[in-house]
Amino acid sequence: MARRPPVSEPPLSELGRRGFSPEYVYRETGHSLASANGKTKIYTGVGFDVPGSPADDPETVYRATRRALEAGADGIVVSREYEEMKVAHLQAVGRAYRD
Repeated sequence: MARRPPVSEPPLSELGRRGFSPEYVYRETGHSLASANGKTKIYTGVGFDVPGSPADDPETVYRATRRALEAGADGIVVSREYEEMKVAHLQAVGRAYRD
């Protein structure tokens, strides 16, 4: 797993406005893998385009997807309603998998 410097996540009071970072995805995927101890597959949820949450951009979606895979996830679950997702963000997920 490629290590990156820790990133401070927003406090709960600002979470709805700022959201979690791709490094959060990496750390929590790593925690899940360690907890599972190889006994189950880990599919990381990458949520974006959630109404009422901060606006997403393709680069952040790409980085969150890449970080989940770099942490060792067996795959990802693209979270939220498909019809609410922006095509550019879905393309970023595909690009992350291909890379």
